[in-house]
Amino acid sequence: MLTLSNHTFHPRVALSNNVEIANGSHILYTFSDQEKYIHNIVSFLSAGLELGHGVIFIEEKGTLAAVVERLREKGFSEEMLDGIVFAESDLFYGTNADLNLNNIVSTFSGLVDPYISNRIPLRTWAKVKWKENQCCLLENLRRFELEADSFVGSVKAFSVCAYDGGALPANIQLELMKSHPYVMTDLELFPSSLYQKDIQIPSFFIEEKQAETIKSLKEEFQHIHAHYKNLIEEMPDAVFVSAAEEIVYANKAAGILLGCTPDEITGKDMYDLFDWDQDVSENRLGESRPLTETKTQHTSGQKIDVEIMSFPFVFENVGKKAVISLVRDITGRKEMEKDLKEAKLNAEKSNHLKTVFLSQISHDLRTPLNSIQGFTQIMLMENQEEKDSRRLQRILDASHHLLELIDELLDFTAIETGNINMKQERIQLKPFIEDCIGSLAVNPHVSIEIGPIDEKLSVTADSLRLRQVLNNLLANALKYNRPGGYVHVYTEVEGADVKINIADTGVGIALDQLRVIFEPFYRANKDMDKWKGSGLGLAIVANLVEKMNGTYGVRSKEGVGTTFWVSFKANELPEKTAAHEPFANTMDEYEKTVLYIEDHHGNIELVREMLNLIGDIKFMAERNGESGFLRAVEMKPDIILLDLGLRDMNGLEVLNRLGENEATKDIPVIILSADALSASTERAAQLGCRDYITKPVDFEKLKRAILA
Repeated sequence: MLTLSNHTFHPRVALSNNVEIANGSHILYTFSDQEKYIHNIVSFLSAGLELGHGVIFIEEKGTLAAVVERLREKGFSEEMLDGIVFAESDLFYGTNADLNLNNIVSTFSGLVDPYISNRIPLRTWAKVKWKENQCCLLENLRRFELEADSFVGSVKAFSVCAYDGGALPANIQLELMKSHPYVMTDLELFPSSLYQKDIQIPSFFIEEKQAETIKSLKEEFQHIHAHYKNLIEEMPDAVFVSAAEEIVYANKAAGILLGCTPDEITGKDMYDLFDWDQDVSENRLGESRPLTETKTQHTSGQKIDVEIMSFPFVFENVGKKAVISLVRDITGRKEMEKDLKEAKLNAEKSNHLKTVFLSQISHDLRTPLNSIQGFTQIMLMENQEEKDSRRLQRILDASHHLLELIDELLDFTAIETGNINMKQERIQLKPFIEDCIGSLAVNPHVSIEIGPIDEKLSVTADSLRLRQVLNNLLANALKYNRPGGYVHVYTEVEGADVKINIADTGVGIALDQLRVIFEPFYRANKDMDKWKGSGLGLAIVANLVEKMNGTYGVRSKEGVGTTFWVSFKANELPEKTAAHEPFANTMDEYEKTVLYIEDHHGNIELVREMLNLIGDIKFMAERNGESGFLRAVEMKPDIILLDLGLRDMNGLEVLNRLGENEATKDIPVIILSADALSASTERAAQLGCRDYITKPVDFEKLKRAILA
């Protein structure tokens, strides 16, 4: 390894087949063959590992597995393979949102800083990804690659930016060539003539000595046009080059598009080949044309939907002003859009027909049930023998059960298809809950306790649907209870929310079933024979509560009992009173209070159950950063659990605000996040988090962190 003028030169640094480049640079790689792509990755990383370079690889996990397997076959040890720093491309580029240049550069800086500070030569390979259908993709990628080029140049790294040639529009590909000194295909590497800075020509080495001469460099430049022509010739999109309104070049894809040979296309007028929907007199050849959808015609007479973009171009020995036009066949996309539209209409029609069918079947089932129930009740009121009375009662009970199944099925279908209207109104909770309990059928073996419920508590909800929710939960609490047991209905005020709890002393629910208890048609195996039901009741509860902008949940201990709860924003907040539950400690008896700031309901319920297993912990949750911060200031919990991917703000911003506030700066914060990048963990540590646990959350790690 030689060092000269702050540039590090490396002999035999393989980038692709038969190509070696000596000076670190920024390379644009558009690939079309997955096998050649994997081969080139292995070639690039192998050279880095052999030369002792730092290697950063940003790709998908499946590609990583294929590359590592081939590196093992080449004889690299596990210790050397462990030195490769890997980041998953979807997480690195944040493909769930528009490209965020600051986040990407910050994360990349965190990855490369350890190598740069220790003067270790560095090479990176990254497959660039982005969210589909995002606004201003061309501008976002242009800005991103310009910033990346400046950064790569400043740290003297080898950096390959890989793009899927089939997914990258040709106009974006040509734009990106302006921000990369070198362009690479599956088989070739050559300088970019569109690069907007002075670039250093590749230097080649034999036996670690510079063997390239000025003459060979000149010869290399003589072949630049040939390289570009080969690149254009192999592009999957049709390419036309025109001069003075006459086509002077067409690639193979253009011939395939029109059903003829490229030679048969040359000499024709560009504007005779396409159906232009606008007057082109003011936008003749030599002028840039934005991306436009139009049609062309195959030699067979078939019309083809295409999108086309044109802009000025320098081509071979054409002295006149030339234009390159990139044309993509979008017939498949248009057909897919048509199919999707038809599928949407069919789905809407199917939903309507399903609603009509269920309405009709409900009517047809209720009509005979009316006779069955009516005559059965009449016969029961007449003097019957005891044996006949028992049989009639079974018929009546079975018909009631069938009617309940019909009602639940209709309710669930109405919710799923959106055929349900919500009328939000102010509901005074105490009389409303008492009325719900009073309407229940009496169970002589199970008692119901009410309270504490403050008379001033009220929420905004649909009274009919809230009654349906509470009646469903109350009925379950009675059904799954034990003889001599009881149901306890009470409320709790948690921040700006009021929670309605319905606790029973029944059989309880296993921990593994709590995660699926609200799924449609789910019933625990032990319930199937002993208790009747459709498995839709709790799914209806979950859907109705969400439509009323509330939350729901469950906590349970097998053999002790279960508490289902629903929570809504309170209209008025009275002074807090201690809540009581048959098998739970009061608030004052909890050893610790934990606040979890997380926007995913399933994650909240998982952590709630984990904390129940750890010990006597008072659990609170907020589903966005702003309300979580305010709740922390108000309640001053013993520990704060914090997710980073919140909907309204980044979790690191919440962590920073907690550390700056006098009321919360000394409260330990534990990060629970799916972001495993070292840049995030380091930033969180700088902002004062006590621990950082990556998802999926390991129970023992969380337990140690909570009890520390």
